[in-house]
Amino acid sequence: MDHPQNDAMLIMKRQDTILLARRHNTGYTDGLLNLPSGKVDPGEDPYDAIVREARTSELTTSQSR
Repeated sequence: MDHPQNDAMLIMKRQDTILLARRHNTGYTDGLLNLPSGKVDPGEDPYDAIVREARTSELTTSQSR
């Protein structure tokens, strides 16, 4: 049986600054920066999922070019 995968991604930009998350404790590309994202649990609102993911991420900002 296939299970659909639901993901959420947060993209926040204010003027020339973008919110990024540093990957850690994943065992895959730890230390790299990416957009905060994660899986949406069954029955979970996507907004609540990305808030949960952002709270558990090591967040930083980067100047866009």
